[in-house]
Amino acid sequence: QPQQQPQQQPQQPAADPVADLLRRLREGIAQQGSSEAAVEQVYQRFISNGRPALHKADFEQLVRSFHPSAAADALARLWQQVAEDAGALFVTFTQFCSHLCPAAVDPSLASLAGGKQLTAYLHRLHHVLSSRGQTVKQAFSVFDATNSSVFPLEDFLHACRSSNICLSRLELEKVFSQLARPSAGQKQIEFGTLESALAAAKAPAEADWTQKLVANIGERARAAGVLLEASFARYQQEALDHSQVREELGRYLTLDKQQWATVLVYLDKQFDGRVLWRQFLQRAGVIAT
Repeated sequence: QPQQQPQQQPQQPAADPVADLLRRLREGIAQQGSSEAAVEQVYQRFISNGRPALHKADFEQLVRSFHPSAAADALARLWQQVAEDAGALFVTFTQFCSHLCPAAVDPSLASLAGGKQLTAYLHRLHHVLSSRGQTVKQAFSVFDATNSSVFPLEDFLHACRSSNICLSRLELEKVFSQLARPSAGQKQIEFGTLESALAAAKAPAEADWTQKLVANIGERARAAGVLLEASFARYQQEALDHSQVREELGRYLTLDKQQWATVLVYLDKQFDGRVLWRQFLQRAGVIAT
């Protein structure tokens, strides 16, 4: 009888080191919290030299904090995947969330029609500057070291954060990505372009709708024997996570996905994404200014 050859077991495909690194990183970040503010804190913690964005060396340090033995080749490939360009100088917070912690971005935002987010962010920026009696140039010229009336992303983020513009990092990156144009090898936003965009976003209908809706919710709370201000004040914090705001408003009126998304983009926020609840209640006339 011919001797039968032992059957060879099919080889298991080798594990992808980049996929493994990505999984570990996602799990490690998730353990710190999945809210926008918690994830922004992780992102911010590893930024060095006072820069506004996470550069490549910072990113590598962040990855090694979760996986000390990560191979250099896997790190380089992960950088290319997350920064979406091997030659990128830094990874934006938007890219960071998209690839490593998508839960940090409220999924309701996807329900808004094109341009609605940008209009809301520009309207809020216009409101802040006009309340201070400032133009874009007057507000930002002190941060314009080259006196060129243009900002690359990092300078734009630094200027807005330092000026307490009341938009989150994610929102500011959205404004920049929509309005900036390639110049001198990198995208830059021109002061004049931003000024024109703000003028066109002075009075969107959704801003008025949001203020009236919040005022109506305030009336519903009062009818139930509760001051809406007190509902928020019980947290003993001036800035709250989106989910907490939605929960408090939802006690008196259920908002569908699109309604909540519209409210969300008109809420003033800290740079880390937490909502400045007292400011939006004042703007809606729920509490006195």
